[in-house]
Amino acid sequence: MLTHGTTPVLPEPIAAAEAHELLACLKGQDHIAIAVSGGADSICLMHLAARWAAEEPDSPAISILTVDHGLRPEAGNEARKVGEWAGALGLPHQILRWEGDKPERDVQAKARAARYQLMCGWCRDQGVPYLLLAHHQRDQAETVLMRLERGSGLDGLCGMSEHSWREGVRLFRPLLKMSPQRLKAHLLSIGHDWIEDPSNDDLRYERVQVRARLTANAGGRKTEAALARTASELNILRNQLECLTDELMARAVIASSGGFCHLDPEAFQQAPEELIIRALRRVIMAIGGGAFPPKRNRLERIAGHVIQNAGPGLTLTLAGCRLLRRQGRVWAVREQRSSLCEAILRPGKSAIFDNRFAVRVPPDCKEQVQVRALGAHDWPAVRRKLGGILESLPAAAGQSLPGFYRNDELIALPFAGFGRDDFQARFIQIWRLKPF
Repeated sequence: MLTHGTTPVLPEPIAAAEAHELLACLKGQDHIAIAVSGGADSICLMHLAARWAAEEPDSPAISILTVDHGLRPEAGNEARKVGEWAGALGLPHQILRWEGDKPERDVQAKARAARYQLMCGWCRDQGVPYLLLAHHQRDQAETVLMRLERGSGLDGLCGMSEHSWREGVRLFRPLLKMSPQRLKAHLLSIGHDWIEDPSNDDLRYERVQVRARLTANAGGRKTEAALARTASELNILRNQLECLTDELMARAVIASSGGFCHLDPEAFQQAPEELIIRALRRVIMAIGGGAFPPKRNRLERIAGHVIQNAGPGLTLTLAGCRLLRRQGRVWAVREQRSSLCEAILRPGKSAIFDNRFAVRVPPDCKEQVQVRALGAHDWPAVRRKLGGILESLPAAAGQSLPGFYRNDELIALPFAGFGRDDFQARFIQIWRLKPF
């Protein structure tokens, strides 16, 4: 608790002006959510945000989310304690529970995935675009060291991004450059307690092992700061590469809201290899719906085929994405297995469809709706009936389009502007999980 020794030296509390700078990008938002576990870092973030919102006239409403994983008997009481602390700040609090059987292996990874699924799902259902996370400097250092030991490249060694997307929600980590010691010192300065999670000291977990190595000697904090600083500097380089990739994408890729795109091989031929690889990685991840990028050597082979040797019969598949040559273009479309996916939408709820789209219907939609790809069965009839922009699509692209069904009847196809009884205009909300 930063009180060891006879004369502890505590870092300075976080001043109001500093918190305003950390959270300035949220001005003008209507509503944000903050993930608060009860640990010092997330409790500190909750306090900083509450103070900022009280002082900032254009600040958003704030909701506090706590996930009860059900992995420890005391977790429920801890979640309710967070609710009391949030209530004392005038902030509404939601406890989200991880239901069902719990895993016996890879517990932390699966709990983390469940945590994001629950919190992002709540944000989508409530129309909340931002979820704030309290990852700090030591978390960043641990992430970089773990990835370094796995042989990660530039993007991996950049660590966690301050801004990123997950399951249709924008994640924001404002404390990445803040040491955990300073966050605790801030809570001590205002006389606020926090909860210590015993799993943070369980050496069965990789991150805990890495943390123990970082803190094993007197220079541990300097190492943490150096690793976090390295990640920050590498992020500058990555951001420059991403800006150049944006420019290439604007010239060489036409992306569709229907979840496919087509590429201009000639525009790619003029670009440096690194930018070609980055652009193809974006395309394949956005269209294939994968959680992790394909390996670089596979992207290099794909680039060679698509950019240099794209013949009329070109058909390649990588990570759920099909690349094919049709009508003088290289098309990137979802692999046909997407036709096996289905999402069920209950009134007022959202869902993830095919790991590519977030879909939602508001509470005043009275019936359950299914979302699935048109597939080979429905595509020919839909194309004949609706015509228009559908007539120019390759069958592989058309079959992957997400359609909204009620009792096996197609009631909306957002890509084609079709909605029976004005269903689309009144109810359909669909957006991409991974922007290109």
